[in-house]
Amino acid sequence: PQNTRIKLLIYTKPGMIPLILNSVSIYCKRQGPASYRTATKFEGLTQEEEQLLSQHIMLIQVPCRAD
Repeated sequence: PQNTRIKLLIYTKPGMIPLILNSVSIYCKRQGPASYRTATKFEGLTQEEEQLLSQHIMLIQVPCRAD
């Protein structure tokens, strides 16, 4: 549900560095019997976590742009 606190474990690319991040759900919609589309807002990111997360997002988006 919206406004639920979530702790995310993300293994970042390219080095598979684990990030454990605190967030709050800002959007949640059921997509099927056991799946949801969720948007979260990160809380209290350090500068290092923000840089790793930004790099991870950029690397994931590159293959999508080729399509």
